[in-house]
Amino acid sequence: TIRRPTTKQQKMPLNPYHSSHVLAEAAVKRGPMVIFILLMILLVAIVYSTYDTSGQPSVSSSDSSGAGSSPTTLGLRTSASHNEPHLDPTLQYLGPDWSNERTVSKVTLGQTPFARCDVHSVRSEDGKSVINDWIFMEERDAVNVAVQTAENKFAVFRQRKYAIPGTTLSPVGGFIDDGETPFEAARREVLEELGLGSTSTRQRLENGEEFIGKKRPEGTVMLDANGLAGGAVEAGEEENWVFLGSYRTMANRGGGFIYTYLLKNAVPLKEGAGTDNFQGEGDDEAQKVFYMGDDEISRAVAEGAFKEVKWAATMSLSLLHLQTARLAASGKPVAPVP
Repeated sequence: TIRRPTTKQQKMPLNPYHSSHVLAEAAVKRGPMVIFILLMILLVAIVYSTYDTSGQPSVSSSDSSGAGSSPTTLGLRTSASHNEPHLDPTLQYLGPDWSNERTVSKVTLGQTPFARCDVHSVRSEDGKSVINDWIFMEERDAVNVAVQTAENKFAVFRQRKYAIPGTTLSPVGGFIDDGETPFEAARREVLEELGLGSTSTRQRLENGEEFIGKKRPEGTVMLDANGLAGGAVEAGEEENWVFLGSYRTMANRGGGFIYTYLLKNAVPLKEGAGTDNFQGEGDDEAQKVFYMGDDEISRAVAEGAFKEVKWAATMSLSLLHLQTARLAASGKPVAPVP
């Protein structure tokens, strides 16, 4: 409803002093609310500036030449605060790059030296369509090693991991460095984390050889047609080292390849190795070493105490190998692999 001014109001002369006084009084009364509203508007503007119109983090793109080439990079904003998620644009992923005959093109959402998140355009199996939102995770290939001592005890860690609730048991593990074969990485990781190794490795170290952690010249690690390294055990180490196989960690989403090993009859190579108090090298993660028998490991696997599937697989494959070897040694028939 529109209210018409009264005659008295129509004839009342305008008093500039009175009007400004009323406005000033209103500003004083409502000042805190005005300031609050302005601060909220400023906060919304700051948050919105980090997102594009689709509601996704702001990105900048560069040209891509399609499958088999360097993917387009979508660089996430870096943050001025060290407590906010951000990526260093000067750091690039250093691991292998996956594509095959179905890869049409790909773009990178973010990367570090150890991992990269891409979006692929992937041709369907029948070739009739293209999937344009195929999330794919590149990650450096890694090793896991089940270590069994000369006393037939498995050395395992109890520790915490960022993506696992509570604590978990785990075997030895780590990324394969540039210039290393998977076996060389496995041998190095066992020495770094547990101070243990094979009798053959101990003999070579006692002879003054320097070979653990020594990198090969670029391009000298043999790769197959798919760009994957072989996992074979080095000559002279076959008595105690067993290669259990290499496996893709996520069939459709990447995640790198894991190379699994069993080291039998492990012996100390460093002072204090083989004891609960040995302090190994690592990623500054708190972990405690436990030594467990076959039956204890079997129960731990069955009860889900190894909470990452790669760890559970490595321990299970090791137990299977040892059981098969015992059956073969006893003369009992071993069922062939179908």
